[in-house]
Amino acid sequence: MMRFVDQIHEAFRETVRSGSLVGVDDLPSRLRLWRAPAETRDRMWSQVLRDYIEGPRGAWATIILEALCPDLVITIAAMPAMPPAITHDEVAQQLITELLAAALDGPTEPARWSPNRLLSTATKGTYRWLAREIRSLSQSTGDLDRRATDAAGHEIPGLLAELEARTIPSAGLIILYRQEVLGEKLADMAAESGLSANALRLRRRRAIERIRKELAA
Repeated sequence: MMRFVDQIHEAFRETVRSGSLVGVDDLPSRLRLWRAPAETRDRMWSQVLRDYIEGPRGAWATIILEALCPDLVITIAAMPAMPPAITHDEVAQQLITELLAAALDGPTEPARWSPNRLLSTATKGTYRWLAREIRSLSQSTGDLDRRATDAAGHEIPGLLAELEARTIPSAGLIILYRQEVLGEKLADMAAESGLSANALRLRRRRAIERIRKELAA
């Protein structure tokens, strides 16, 4: 399990233990009930985001993050990292920072779509941050990672171009990048994301097919 997941769970448990918020023990799970009536979800998300804005902000942040934790795991699993310079935990912390900043804008209308808006805004912001970090590393060292670049040709420039132009690269391309450039094992990525190795393999295959079509064109 990623370290940031443990941190989210522990922060939420501490909020419950401290009694700083009352009656929130099952609130994150209720916020995740997609089958709940639309009006109920609107009411819950509107109230939680307003409470976060009004404070105590730190305590309400733990509610939002606990509710969105499964979605955060999936999002982080599809994002690139370049350890040791940029670790997955650093990417996770940036995504969390972006998400909580987006939460200050309050609920969407209808409020049931607030989780989608928060994740979309945070993901875009994190990819822009990644592009800046990767380019900064490349400029400061003169060679971001010569071994990776030599082994994979133009993988790093290609990733930068997609990060900057498309904002959100495909999950398949990130899986391909992490496996071929960073040398990560598919089984490890599957365990990290909670998805099966076969599901990641299919996404990787689709990315390769798309690249082949683009090259052929």
